Amino acid sequence: MERDFALHRSPCPHPRTLVQALARVVGRYPCFPCSPVDMVQSPHICCSPFDRSLNVEGITGKRVWLNRDAVPVPAYHRTVPIVLSAVAAISVLFIIWGVLMFDPWPTLFGTVMAYPGKLWFADRMVWLWNDMQHASPNYCSWLTNKEE
Repeated sequence: MERDFALHRSPCPHPRTLVQALARVVGRYPCFPCSPVDMVQSPHICCSPFDRSLNVEGITGKRVWLNRDAVPVPAYHRTVPIVLSAVAAISVLFIIWGVLMFDPWPTLFGTVMAYPGKLWFADRMVWLWNDMQHASPNYCSWLTNKEE
C-alpha cells in the first residue's frame, strides 16, 4: 500500500512550471530554476499513508472513488466529482492553448479555473473517504498501521 501512495501524482500543473513555459516569450532560458519535484507535484513526497492529514485522506478518497464500481459510493457523492473533473479538463485546455500561443491570459484563466476545482475535488474526496472508510474490509485495512 505504501508503494501505491508513493506513485500518486497530481495532474494540476505547478505555477512555476507555467511561468517557465511562458518564459519562452521573453527569452531563451526559463526565469526560475525548476526541479523534477516541481514538474511532478505530489503531496506524498514526505507523507505516510497512515498519516491522518487532509492530503492523505484526499488521496485515499480518490482511491475509493476509483473503486466505486466494486464498492458503490453514496448517491450524493456521484455527480460533483465528475463535474469537477470536467471543469479541470476544460481548464487544462486553456492552459495548453495559452502556453502554445505564448499568451498569458488563457494560461492564467485556466490556472484560476483549475486550482479551485482541484481543491474542491480534494475536499470532496476527503468527505468521501470519511463516509466510506468502514464500507469495505479492504478500506478498513488501510486504517491500520502494520508497521507498529
